[in-house]
Amino acid sequence: MSDLVIGILGIGISAVVIIAILFGLVKLEIWVYDDANRRRMHGGIWAFFVLMTTFIPGLLIYLLVRKSTNKVNYHHPKKNRF
Repeated sequence: MSDLVIGILGIGISAVVIIAILFGLVKLEIWVYDDANRRRMHGGIWAFFVLMTTFIPGLLIYLLVRKSTNKVNYHHPKKNRF
C-alpha cells in the first residue's frame, strides 16, 4: 500500500514540476516578445527564435544583440493614468 502512495505522490510532484517549468518558459517567451517590441526589434520574430533554439541559446543571443536601454523610451502603463 505504501508503494502506491509513494507512486501517486511521485507522479503528482512530477506533474507540478513540469507545469512550473512550462509556465516559466511561457513567461520567458512573453518577456522576450514584450522587451523586443519595446526596443523596436520585431518581438514576434525574437520570441519565435528563442522558442526554436530551445530557449537558452536563443535567449543568450537575444540578450547579446538587443538594443541598449538608453535608446528606448519606456512607458509604464499605470503611471500615465489620471
